[in-house]
This record gives sequence, structure tokens and C-alpha cells, in this order.
Amino acid sequence: MVNGGKGPHPFVLQTYKSAMYFLTSWIVLLLGVDFEFTPWGIVSGLMWVSGGVCGIFGIRNAGLAISVGTWSSITVLISFCWGIFFFGEQVLSVGGTAFGILMMIIGFIGMAYFSSFKDEIIETPVTEEASLEMTRDLTEPLLEIESETNNDNDEEIVEDTAGENDGSPIAEVSQSCQQDDDTNDDIMMFCGIKWERKVLGVLGACVDGILGGSTLIPMKLAPSM
Repeated sequence: MVNGGKGPHPFVLQTYKSAMYFLTSWIVLLLGVDFEFTPWGIVSGLMWVSGGVCGIFGIRNAGLAISVGTWSSITVLISFCWGIFFFGEQVLSVGGTAFGILMMIIGFIGMAYFSSFKDEIIETPVTEEASLEMTRDLTEPLLEIESETNNDNDEEIVEDTAGENDGSPIAEVSQSCQQDDDTNDDIMMFCGIKWERKVLGVLGACVDGILGGSTLIPMKLAPSM
């Protein structure tokens, strides 16, 4: 299943990942690990699958470098917060831990900033005479075609204020240009709001990081068997 010509849909790709994880997870039984089941595992699986979908969405819209760096950093921070503030785990050095977190945050910000690409627009100076000549070259063929299609040469061309295509070549070209202007690959609709595609990708990576950092929490909450 291809999504808009940009590769597999995130749900499809996550299905492949989940299927392979399920098939290969049974290998641990051959290593002497006992089979155990707990409902907390389902909760962990739901978070992992949901996070994976958001991560793939982030890669498709914000890029691999930004998305992976984003969710990796957030995963570490979320896991650290769970361990320190919820489960009361101790660290060897509070100062060293704080310094490490600070450096990771700085690295994350720098990675996200320098991985952002900006389109370089090269402007070519155009003189007024050249602009008028280009305009005349573009409009004259359209006017000739328009005059041939009209039975009455004295009939005035009426502009369609409703934005509907009246079938004339000029109207078709005008409508086509308008559609091209309204279409922007960098903007997408989400929840009825126009978002920049890259921003949504980063948000998807953040959600993946939050869920990824919480995936093993159910294992800590599960009772020992």
C-alpha cells in the first residue's frame, strides 16, 4: 500500500515490524526462558506500536536525522524521569547526571537546528522590457486561440467571478495556475488545521519518544511470577 507515492503508509510499515517482532520473540524460549503472560504486556505493546507509527510518520515528514534524534533524546529523558521520580532509583552522581542531561538537550537542539534545510531561491534580475516581452509572448497565443473559438469576434471576454471554468483556454490556464498556487507540499491538513509538514513530523517523533520511554514501565508494574 503506497501513500501518495511516498512509500508505504506508516500503519503498513509498522505492521511489518510488529509481525517480525512477534515471530522472532519466540526464539528466547529456545534459550531456556520460561513462557509467562501478563496483561501489562499488552499495554506495553500498544504503546510500542503507537509510538512506532508516530515515528514513521515523523521520518516521512521531518526527515530521518531530525526524527530519530528527536525521539532518541526524548526516550532517554522520559525513561530517566520515570526511574528517578516515580520508581525512586538512585544515581551515582547527581551533578554528573544533570550535566549529562544538559549536554544531551544541547546536542538535541543543535541537531534539530542544523539538520533543518532552507530552500535557496536564486533570483534572476529581469528588466521591464524583458518582462513585457515575456508577458506578450504568453498572452498572444492564448488570445488567438480564444478569438478562433468565438463565433462573434466583437464579443467581450467576461471574467468568471465565481471561479468556475467556462471551457475557454484562458479560463483553463487561469484555473490551472490557481490550483498550482493553492497546492503546497509543505502544508498539510490535520484535525481541520493547516500545519507545516515538518512541524507535524517533529511532533510525531516527540510522541514516539514519549511512548518509547514509557514502553517498559508496564514491565516494572507487572507482578513477579
